[in-house]
Amino acid sequence: MRPGERGGRRTTAFRTGVLALWLGATGCVSAFSLGQDDAGPSDAGPSDAGPSDAGNDAGTPPAPSCPAPATLRVQSFPDQAREAMMSRIADMDSDGAADAMWANQLDQTIALWFGDGAGGFPERIALSSGRLNYFDVGDIDGDGDLDLVATNQDLNRITFIRGEGGRAFAAPVGIRQTGFPTNIALIDVDADGDLDILLNLRVEDCFAVRLNDGTGSFADRLCLAGLSGRSVWAVGDFDGNGRKELAALQAPDTRIDVFEFEDGAMRLAQSTPMPSAFNEASLMALDQDGDGRDELVATIARPDIGKVETRFGSYDADFGVTFCDAPYATGEVGGFGVTYGHLDGDGRPDAVGQTTCSFCASTYFVHTTR
Repeated sequence: MRPGERGGRRTTAFRTGVLALWLGATGCVSAFSLGQDDAGPSDAGPSDAGPSDAGNDAGTPPAPSCPAPATLRVQSFPDQAREAMMSRIADMDSDGAADAMWANQLDQTIALWFGDGAGGFPERIALSSGRLNYFDVGDIDGDGDLDLVATNQDLNRITFIRGEGGRAFAAPVGIRQTGFPTNIALIDVDADGDLDILLNLRVEDCFAVRLNDGTGSFADRLCLAGLSGRSVWAVGDFDGNGRKELAALQAPDTRIDVFEFEDGAMRLAQSTPMPSAFNEASLMALDQDGDGRDELVATIARPDIGKVETRFGSYDADFGVTFCDAPYATGEVGGFGVTYGHLDGDGRPDAVGQTTCSFCASTYFVHTTR
């Protein structure tokens, strides 16, 4: 299963993939409609589109930060791997240019394409990873180099690939993690200065944390209250205070809850109702405008129109999450797994993604604004 899966469906940071992206209409308002059957936010007006009643004063939510329209150029790279599962964008070699990565389950590799800052990838390597499904990046051992941390649900393992500076990486090292581990993220849960692991344990129905001792060794898992082991969630600094929060889609209640971490525990900070289409959404975080606050990015399956939509939203401590009225991109449904970031240096969101199917070849996609 992919991150935040429900039932037998696979997901990733974005559950539904995009084979071709193009921009929808422009404009940002505090409420939007996602189909004629969605009552409430778009019909009632901006003041009714915000969070739940708990903890909110009457008023109008601040406008979200909406990325400017852009034409996304699609590059496809067929037959790159077998059963590519998900993608990430990060500056792995600390050269100031973002790199693209794909996890390939059957090939047991992570494809790492080093970016040139202009949307190109002149050097490409494959890291031996063992079987994996989902991964995240961060400096887990405090040496200043980015590391990769991955889960494998089939083998009940967490795998670490440590960065050794530049474009060098150590051989993978695994530890056992029972419970069918899926979605994984790195975040400093207990505010001690090192990155801990959050992950879904589907079979145990446990949303778990494993605390880092500061050297890259992790304590046994501890289940946290508030989410299940199949939840759809993303972590980011949504309020710009230097600490990451967690935004979770609570389905079928169709709301987004934002949690803060205090002393290793989660505290619900805000809850925002969403249109019913969000029950088929997936989430990620991206500071798309460089203001130090991560936007929440939702990719929403739209079976009514046979497409998927990507919308950016902003979080406010008083009003919860508010999404841009118009989608940033709308695309064809096919495969799954799209991750947004900045690849070509123009400051506008780009994306990488892939198609996947069991025991067959995958195509990588790179979507840039140049």
